[in-house]
Amino acid sequence: MGAENTNGGVLEIHAVAGPTAGTMTRFISTEELPFAGSYRIAASGDIGAIVSRTSNSGEPVLARIQLIERESGGWVWGASIDTTSHSIACMALHGDTLLALAPQGLNEAYPGEKVMQGFVRYYTLAGPRPDIVVTTGKKKIARGGTLTTKTATTTLTIINEGEATLADLDIRIEGEDAGDFLPVILPSRQLAAGESMALVIQADPASNGTKTARVVITSNDSDENPYPILLRYAPRR
Repeated sequence: MGAENTNGGVLEIHAVAGPTAGTMTRFISTEELPFAGSYRIAASGDIGAIVSRTSNSGEPVLARIQLIERESGGWVWGASIDTTSHSIACMALHGDTLLALAPQGLNEAYPGEKVMQGFVRYYTLAGPRPDIVVTTGKKKIARGGTLTTKTATTTLTIINEGEATLADLDIRIEGEDAGDFLPVILPSRQLAAGESMALVIQADPASNGTKTARVVITSNDSDENPYPILLRYAPRR
């Protein structure tokens, strides 16, 4: 994801999907929310952070971190964080953790050599989050757990037990025996809070014996992405 200022105070939010890139959303700069160094942007899942600043009417002008959130209709403004720093050099966002580097200035580290010094601010972004749960029957399968089945057809259920939409869902089968399982078709790429959907995994082995593959489910769940499951198909003899 990236951002750039265009003429007229328009901030364009871009995303890259495969070999193409396109403008996802445009935000209009206002007097209350001017963009300063707005090319500094970080994103993780459905949350993004853009460096803004306080209004020129106040002194001193301080850096503000403006959050954006992705909803079904696109990206919208979220909450903002007023910092005590005059600028933010860079940011990193992972899940609900935001790190912002605030420079303090050049200091002489060695005779005749100055380096930029500063400090890192740590923010925890609170709010509703998705929570992926995977079950078979009524049994929960732990992330990284193993599921052994004697039948060729295995049904997994993905449940969103969180309070936000579970999005960007995808599934792939990996491993030495991955070719002995048919491709899985997802009924949907997202689940609203409390919703669930079933996935059918079909073994189609080319030879006899136990087949082992890794089922990897990816989503926007910040602390359980990816969600790998080791699947062992041990047919009855």
